[in-house]
Amino acid sequence: MKYTFNKIVLVIVISFAVNFLFSCKDDRIIVAETGGKILYDSDIPDIFPEGTSYEDSIRLLETYANGWTRKQLILSEAEVSLSESKKDIAYQLEDYRTSLLIYRYEQEYVNRHLDTLITQEEVQTFYDENKENLKLLNPLAKAVFIKIPTSSPHLKEIKELYRSKDEVNVRDLADLCIQVADKYDSFNDQWVDFSVITKLLPQSSQIYESLMEKQKYIEDKDDIYTYLVNVRGYISRGGYAPIDYEHKVIKSIILNTRRQKLLSELEQRIYEDAIKREKVNIRINE
Repeated sequence: MKYTFNKIVLVIVISFAVNFLFSCKDDRIIVAETGGKILYDSDIPDIFPEGTSYEDSIRLLETYANGWTRKQLILSEAEVSLSESKKDIAYQLEDYRTSLLIYRYEQEYVNRHLDTLITQEEVQTFYDENKENLKLLNPLAKAVFIKIPTSSPHLKEIKELYRSKDEVNVRDLADLCIQVADKYDSFNDQWVDFSVITKLLPQSSQIYESLMEKQKYIEDKDDIYTYLVNVRGYISRGGYAPIDYEHKVIKSIILNTRRQKLLSELEQRIYEDAIKREKVNIRINE
């Protein structure tokens, strides 16, 4: 902090005249006071980023003090307005504390003991056993998308190349499109929701979905552009999602299952240990 905290507080009190009580007690400066509640300089965290100017420091301190004051005023109103039963929050606080402590303990335990290594065989096994739950709500595609001005002198060459499976032609197409096309995307040769592609085209998704039942190529145009799509792979809605498309989701499910099992075993072990040590005494009157 470039300037001393006391100087900033002093300027706040004098310059903005917001009814802050400026006094000293035990070397502490009272920055704000309302309803018997006092905000001391020592109660304020370091709210000044490195390099903050003197003027900005004053504004930050005023904002903090005003925020504190507003919160105390609302709290005072709540104290007056709420019934005693609604103000009795001891149970809620204890329940929150209990949940928070358990959560933090479980997180630390999981971090130390969870096996995060998942083999391809495990992913494949899960996929095979749950394939019926992996049917697609929307079609998927692997495709190359090209958007190029219809007036381009390179359009004819690109039309000849974009359907080719020859590796040399595929590379030549990419190099040419990067230079002359308005948009070129191979989607990293990964499966994507077909709507990701159709949103780039001039007509509705349903039209292009129906085309996929008959062909693997899309050629369309509007007033300015020609759109070319080579659909190298297509899976209709209702088909099974490929394993490489669901790979991340499957790994996440496997990890979560392991985590739940680990925590269940921990809870059971702690409980059984307490029984053995006679630390548990449950009394239910019949």
